[in-house]
Amino acid sequence: MVDLPKAGDKIPTENFHVSKSNVRFDVPFGLTEKDKQLEDNLKFNKIKIPIHARPEGDGYGVYIGKGRLEGRRKYTTHLIVGEEVLFFDISEEEARIASFIENNEYLKKNMDSITYAENLNRIVTGSGGKLRATARRLGIAASTLSEYLTMLEGLPSTKIRSVIRKYGVPFRGKGGGDPHSAFGLAKLNLGKERLDELAEVAEEDGIQALWQQIDFMVTGKQKRGLPKDAYDVYRVTWKKANKFERQYSENISLAAKNKEQTEVEYIKRFLIDHMKEIEEDTRP
Repeated sequence: MVDLPKAGDKIPTENFHVSKSNVRFDVPFGLTEKDKQLEDNLKFNKIKIPIHARPEGDGYGVYIGKGRLEGRRKYTTHLIVGEEVLFFDISEEEARIASFIENNEYLKKNMDSITYAENLNRIVTGSGGKLRATARRLGIAASTLSEYLTMLEGLPSTKIRSVIRKYGVPFRGKGGGDPHSAFGLAKLNLGKERLDELAEVAEEDGIQALWQQIDFMVTGKQKRGLPKDAYDVYRVTWKKANKFERQYSENISLAAKNKEQTEVEYIKRFLIDHMKEIEEDTRP
């Protein structure tokens, strides 16, 4: 049992840091108008709603009340236990859940759908996969929690997740089946390789090019594939009946897996490096 500071104790602000279990750990403070108003208020006033902290390392990690800590510590050297700060001897996972619950409304409005879903998934996993119990604990509907987890399952490609983050693709569009949304795209169950291809389209030609591809796939107006005349495509086939070709194909798959790439990514990278070598050899 850890001995925690007692009510009335004055704890130096230098003993506090923002805990990594705080869901706003990486969110800069002081950039928004709301942050500036909070800081102005704390310039002459004590913290009214106590921050929550836990023993971490050589000090105390604040898992609830990052903004209050950041705004107040500029104008004081100590925080009063019981008035401005409360201490709890809880685990990192319990702190993360408490922080998520405290900031849930903020997160839903300000965090991208992928990161929000990944946070939910981390909490569910830490709770032994008990979806309904976790939903009650977080104060959200079990069906909503299930949809976010379904989205992650349907988007196994880290590349497409990065595109969704980059372009701010909403969780839902005009409805649950809207393919121009993260949830709608996940429900298409395209698989990692196809999603990787679509991510490359978005990175090279923009998000509208990706939606164009999705529209073609959903309506059936065009076969799945890249935009016409936008790419050069070289198709390589390996005859399985030929033991030598089959061995080369298996070796490529193994080499790609070792580099955590798809076969297409591995072959493309190999050819680019090969062409660079040729260019170097032909230079005067």
